[in-house]
Amino acid sequence: MIRKDESQVINDVGMAALALLVAQSDPNDKDLLIRLTMNMLEKST
Repeated sequence: MIRKDESQVINDVGMAALALLVAQSDPNDKDLLIRLTMNMLEKST
């Protein structure tokens, strides 16, 4: 994920780790983890 100034917000390995965390999470917690991840990434831009 890249910012407007072309610096990285998160590298490919970090993005893959977050995707696996969400995929392996309890279905009841999935929406929460997605919201937390999106909030973290938005704050970093």
